[in-house]
Amino acid sequence: MDKKVFCAKKFVGERALFMSHDLDLKNCIFVDGESPIKESKNVLLDKVCFQWKYPLWYCDNIDGKDCIFFEMARAGIWYSKNIFLKNCLYEAPKGFRKSMEIKLENIDFKNALETLWNCKNIVMKNIFACGDYFCMNSQNIKIKNLNLAGNYGFDGCDDLEIYDSKILSKDVFWNCKNIKVFDSYISGEYLAWNSENVYFENCIIESHQGFCYAKNLVLKNCRLLNTDLAFEYSDVNAEIIGEIESVKNPASGIIKADFINNLILEKDKVDLSKTKIILGIIKKMFENIKFDFDEIIDRRDKNFLKWNVKKNELPMWVADMDFKSSPSIIEGIKKKAEDGIFGYGDICDEWYDAYIKWWARRHDVNIKKEWLIFSNGVIPSISSIIRKLSSPGENILLQTPVYNIFFNCILNNGRNVIENKLIYKENNYFIDWDDLEKKLKDKQTVMMILCNPHNPIGKIWAEKDLIKIGELCDKYDV
Repeated sequence: MDKKVFCAKKFVGERALFMSHDLDLKNCIFVDGESPIKESKNVLLDKVCFQWKYPLWYCDNIDGKDCIFFEMARAGIWYSKNIFLKNCLYEAPKGFRKSMEIKLENIDFKNALETLWNCKNIVMKNIFACGDYFCMNSQNIKIKNLNLAGNYGFDGCDDLEIYDSKILSKDVFWNCKNIKVFDSYISGEYLAWNSENVYFENCIIESHQGFCYAKNLVLKNCRLLNTDLAFEYSDVNAEIIGEIESVKNPASGIIKADFINNLILEKDKVDLSKTKIILGIIKKMFENIKFDFDEIIDRRDKNFLKWNVKKNELPMWVADMDFKSSPSIIEGIKKKAEDGIFGYGDICDEWYDAYIKWWARRHDVNIKKEWLIFSNGVIPSISSIIRKLSSPGENILLQTPVYNIFFNCILNNGRNVIENKLIYKENNYFIDWDDLEKKLKDKQTVMMILCNPHNPIGKIWAEKDLIKIGELCDKYDV
């Protein structure tokens, strides 16, 4: 059947080409009137502009390129099938609904609000989308090179594959099944909650409280940047490059990472035996050393301060471990003792090398030998620093509760203690930032002693907290 060809034509009014078939439109524009090509099939669109609502409803076999859907062309493609669009600018919201067999290539969704809802069998390539609730409750989707900025993306989707994409979205991949994401960057809090069969490979991910309440969650060769409180109540198998800010109460599985800054495991909430944590840095350091952490060493009646208690008491007031020292430490002491001479010693090059190499290996920081000064303990060092950097009568700030000997270092040197009391909430401690800034602002406050990990609360402060503390101290010359 011959096609009806329209070239450089302006269409006005409602249902301008209603129930048409075998159309070839070039350089045309639909100015006003709803549903201009409703109930049509076998339509070619080349540089066609749609300026009003509902342009392609109940359509079949639409092939369009270099088209523009203006802002008022909202709810543009609903209840349709076999749709192919390429090189299009799509400014209207709610672009696709209950449609199937969709292929999109080089599409700029300027307003992707509620676009691609309840659709099936979708292929997308080179897509830019800005808007909330993108691609909700859709099925069988394959995407390559998506740039999405908008919250609540892909809620309720099933059978979704994403490659080489960048996604900035709060609450992305919620309530999903059978999700695979490869070689992509994803940023947004509460990532992939309540989802099942979710797989990430070679991805860089940043998420506050991400991956919670998930079943069969897999992360392979991924990096978690600034990601905290991850995996709560989830069945997880994760292989993470680098460190994780914090992990909280995973339900089961295996988590492998170089390091976890804050591991929260509450035995009254999860079965700790169902989750295995493997930390790469610790494993590499001690893989050739055998430890027996189950061996009980009787230290009573052997002149140990910690164990100078009654028979039925357990001392828990001092940080004095009851495990044997590392075999390498014991062997080093034995070797030195075999010299048989215990005179005054000097600081050897090995001492400097140990610190320099540790900082380079652990933190990628290169320090110089002349920066290092030997001290026989943390407390003497703090006391010396206080005398060097402050004067009697000035204030030194502590974040309390904190190791009590810090008070002695300050008071015994004639300085004043000023407290920034930590806030205890929901079984965790937090910094009172308003109070901290107020006290740092005091002209009499000249120093702050930062405890990290914080004793006695056992918290490793997050990077963002340390940066903020540093910025406040710099601001008020503390």
